Amino acid sequence: ASLVTSDDCGIGSRVLSRVMSSLLLNDTDYDTPPEEGGCVTMYYLTKAEKEMGRNNLDEAARYVNQLVGQPRSIAMEWLEDARTVLECRQSAKILLNYAKSKSI
Repeated sequence: ASLVTSDDCGIGSRVLSRVMSSLLLNDTDYDTPPEEGGCVTMYYLTKAEKEMGRNNLDEAARYVNQLVGQPRSIAMEWLEDARTVLECRQSAKILLNYAKSKSI
């Protein structure tokens, strides 16, 4: 049900979504933006995956944050964890900078 973008979809939509999801996940070319007719969910997930490969959690979280409907609901736990990690990184940088300023 990962491609379903509405909570009020019928059983047919959910079954079709499952089938399409299993077929789509094997394709690696999802660079077509949604404005040009690409799949919104797969576009943002592919972009997020590429950013994770570059160790860019901030940008990956931005892409995941743009998901809508059921995919967003599924990704919310990951998104909350990513935000926590980013907040910890930012706090650590602030503390390191403060410690450096005090040692000078």
